[in-house]
Amino acid sequence: MKFLNKKQGDFHQTEQLFNEYKRKIYDEKLVITIESLATELLHKAQNYSQLGKKDERIAKEFHAYCENIRKILKSAVVDLKTKEHILQETLDNWKIYQNSYDQLKKWLTEGEQILQRSLEEKL
Repeated sequence: MKFLNKKQGDFHQTEQLFNEYKRKIYDEKLVITIESLATELLHKAQNYSQLGKKDERIAKEFHAYCENIRKILKSAVVDLKTKEHILQETLDNWKIYQNSYDQLKKWLTEGEQILQRSLEEKL
């Protein structure tokens, strides 16, 4: 997560990071795994609370702990989903930049050629 929060680098670094992100999220089903773990954790806390021989204080602490973990996991899932948008937007901005740069370079090259011809015609 910390790596995704850093400022994205050049186009190739961002593209590589985005591809790695998609592999983890979609191919390895990271979000689905996290969501299922959160649900399973909550069920275990509820089951523990329903045991006959249990310490009521420990049961409440365990349930609160599991609920806290579930909230953290839910927050992580939301954060991961927003990273996809950020990475895609960064790649789109790089493409716009590169296209603009290529157009400017072409325009400057053509301008130099016109000036060079004009200079040669005067001589």
